[in-house]
Amino acid sequence: MSIIYPLIQEGGPEFELSDADFAQLQVAGGITLPPELRQQLSDLAHLWVMHLRGLQSPRPKQFRRRLKLIGNSLDKAYGALDLNRENASTWERHLFNWARNTNVDGAATFFEDTSELLVRIRRMTEVIASLKQVLPEDEGRRRPYEDQRLFITLANIFELAGGAAVAYWSEYPSGMADKPFRRFAQLFYRMLPIEPKRTPAGVDEALRDAIRSRRSGLGQG
Repeated sequence: MSIIYPLIQEGGPEFELSDADFAQLQVAGGITLPPELRQQLSDLAHLWVMHLRGLQSPRPKQFRRRLKLIGNSLDKAYGALDLNRENASTWERHLFNWARNTNVDGAATFFEDTSELLVRIRRMTEVIASLKQVLPEDEGRRRPYEDQRLFITLANIFELAGGAAVAYWSEYPSGMADKPFRRFAQLFYRMLPIEPKRTPAGVDEALRDAIRSRRSGLGQG
């Protein structure tokens, strides 16, 4: 997904599935959600929101642009500060020595401080170059949702609540059989307080793929 770890992101607003939310979910799915399953659904909702926020994190190209800017700025700073280089002009050497011999506070160590700073700039320039090399490739396409395990967990909770987690295409205009699990999953997904996320049609497709994978034993563990 070209997500750069460790992941730093702003926390969204706190949210909790309310009693009214659980009541709606029960009606939509024709199930009963005892306290332990309500807690599992709440935990899943928080995990899902964190996952979706991760998909919105900075792309490698943003890091690459800033690292390039830092590298260019360091190169310019190095060139401006290196007054005593081998091919320095007479006036640059004059400035270098004049600065050291003024009575300005801190100028007494101008030679030493300049030398140390130049070494630090060179080291940082090398680090910046190495960082650019290890950035993941990113072709700019939308990050895949990669949320199959989340949908499978939702299906497991639904069945623990007494429902049958089935999802398949039909001849209806929607393309997906309007079964209780579909209504339950669509409602739950709409309750997640974050955008952007899957469209209703995208949720249908994800449900179908997750149930197919679950049935074949994939995506478990």
